[in-house]
Amino acid sequence: MGSVFSVPANVIPVLWCVSQIQYGRIDIETPRRRWDFEPLEAFATTIERCVDSEEMIVRKNVIELTTKGMFWANTIGAEMAVECLYNGRGELVSLEDKPSKIAKEIMLDKIRSRKDI
Repeated sequence: MGSVFSVPANVIPVLWCVSQIQYGRIDIETPRRRWDFEPLEAFATTIERCVDSEEMIVRKNVIELTTKGMFWANTIGAEMAVECLYNGRGELVSLEDKPSKIAKEIMLDKIRSRKDI
């Protein structure tokens, strides 16, 4: 039986990248080096949308949030997590129990409503 503190190893780099959003930047090299994780691939759809809407700038070794991106930082982080974990890359079957499905639907509704803005 797992606990909230024991997550699958392949989820750790996702959580690390999402946690870096609060600082306005994600160092691309750290997850590559520590976990053999490629953020530019894992979050490609979110990054592309954010670059197009001027919320992110992708530089050589860092993904940076713009001022507009910092305003949307929590939502961007949620979008990154949903893209990577719920599109089959994270294999988080345990998040599909009833309470988590409710939380997932709330988060997805928030993300979908943001796209209508």
